[in-house]
Amino acid sequence: MDILFVYQGEFGERVIGNLINYDKFCTVCDPACSSCRFGQFNWSSEIKQALIAPGPDELGPGQDSGFGLEEPRAEVAFLIDIHPDVMLEFCESLGDSMVKAVIIPIERPGIGPGFIRQIQDILHESDIELAAPKPACSLDPEKCSPKIGEFVNRYFVGRPLIEVETGVTGSGEILISKARVVRSSPCGATWYICRRIVGTSALPGDMAEVISGAHHAYPCTASMSVDREIGDTFLHEAGCIARETIFDATAGDLAARGMEEEARRFRDWKPPG
Repeated sequence: MDILFVYQGEFGERVIGNLINYDKFCTVCDPACSSCRFGQFNWSSEIKQALIAPGPDELGPGQDSGFGLEEPRAEVAFLIDIHPDVMLEFCESLGDSMVKAVIIPIERPGIGPGFIRQIQDILHESDIELAAPKPACSLDPEKCSPKIGEFVNRYFVGRPLIEVETGVTGSGEILISKARVVRSSPCGATWYICRRIVGTSALPGDMAEVISGAHHAYPCTASMSVDREIGDTFLHEAGCIARETIFDATAGDLAARGMEEEARRFRDWKPPG
C-alpha cells in the first residue's frame, strides 16, 4: 500500500515526518534524547509522492493548480490543508488512477460538510473511499471503510491507541511506569504525550493536567477555532481524544491489577466546570 501527499504547511510536514520517523523528529527528551522511537519503523519507501500544493494567493481566477501532478502513483492519497479548488481538481482527476482511498484530515475552518459531500459524490463515481476525520486523530479504524481501515492498521496512525503499565511505590503511591504507543495520532503527538506521562501519579486530575500540558507543548497542529459540527474547537477536541485514550488504557491496567476502585475513577472522571 503506497501513499501520496498533496499538502500545504506545517501539519502536512508533521504527518510525513511522523511516518518517515527520521532521527530527532521527536524532541520530547531533548537534549537527552534516547531515540526511543527511532528505528522502530520507517515508511519512507511507501511514500511515493509528496507534493506541495499552491496556496490561495497563487491561484488566480480561472487558473488550475498547475502544481505538476501527472499520474497519482499510490493507493492512498492524503490531502492536507490545501485550497478547496486544488482539492476539487485533484479528486476530479482520479477516475482511472490507482488511488483507492482519499483521506482529508480537517483541523481548521474552511472545509465544511457540504464540500465534503461534493467530494464524496465525485469519488463515489470511481469507487474511491473517503475519510474526512475532524480532527485527524479521530480517524478510527473500526468506523472506517475497508481500504482506509487497512491504511490505519498498517501504518499505525489514526485515533491513538496506547498501552499503560502502573506501579506502586514503597509509600503506596500509584504511578505510570510505562506507556507504549500502539497507534499514534497522524502528527505524532501521541509519542510525545506518552513519554511525558511516565512517572505521573495515577490520579485522574494529575494525569489530565500533564496530558493537557504535553498536548499543548508538542504543539498540536489543530486550530483553536470553533467548529459548529463538533461544537468545540479543533484543538480541544484533539486534547479530549488524547486524554480519553490514556485514561482508557490506565483504567484497563488498573482493573487488570485488581484495583477496580482506582480504575473507576478514570472511567467516571469529568473535567472541572
